[in-house]
Amino acid sequence: MEQNPNFVREDTCPACGHHLDSATEPLQPLERPGWGSISICINCKTVLRFNPAMKLQLADEHELDAEQLAHIRKIRTALTINEKIHGPPPSVRARRRRGMDR
Repeated sequence: MEQNPNFVREDTCPACGHHLDSATEPLQPLERPGWGSISICINCKTVLRFNPAMKLQLADEHELDAEQLAHIRKIRTALTINEKIHGPPPSVRARRRRGMDR
């Protein structure tokens, strides 16, 4: 099985507890996230940031610039529209069936 090119490390969303195994830097989707990069939880759409140990932590949206905030709004809108059309992503559906997400 081919490894996800956006694999960083397995972690859980600090807001909702959803298991995450990949991440994309919203402003540079072809680049692997690094320390300080932002990401968005696919389950609860919370904005996250990688700390120096590459562990996800809650991001303070007040510290983000206008370009980052605009991009986050677009991603959240796309995730919401996609979920309304297709339902939640398979990983989210499986965890909800098992009652694993808060």
